[in-house]
Amino acid sequence: MYLDKNIEELKSGLSEEHLNMNIILKQFNCTKNGHVNSGSLIFDDGQIYMLVKGADSSLKWSRFTKLKHEGIRGLEKLIQDEFLLVESLEPKNSTAQNMLIWESGLKGKKHRVIQPALAFASLAPVFRKIEDTINLFMVRLSELHEK
Repeated sequence: MYLDKNIEELKSGLSEEHLNMNIILKQFNCTKNGHVNSGSLIFDDGQIYMLVKGADSSLKWSRFTKLKHEGIRGLEKLIQDEFLLVESLEPKNSTAQNMLIWESGLKGKKHRVIQPALAFASLAPVFRKIEDTINLFMVRLSELHEK
């Protein structure tokens, strides 16, 4: 339904340690017919992977950055306290061409929310809080060079 099963099962590009690690949060932006525009995975250890197109036009996961420990805990709290309460808004009459798919896997408990990709401000507040938490606690390139 909106997300191609091949994308859901895609393992290409993931490190050996992340192949079987729990994913805290998956995010996808895709068309109504299943074409994926973008995607990200956030693992239990805070590692963030982004979906990229390879030289041969195939999709694969690429390490992007990592969340600091405080970010992982903050994200888990938001998922537990707010995200699990959000229901999908199926786009029966929506003019949106794209869909946002968010799926949590906190403590093995799956919860998927599908919403039309409209203005970011129109999303439930928890989505903005999740994005703010990720942006606040992701390791910056400059921080990697300081260590």
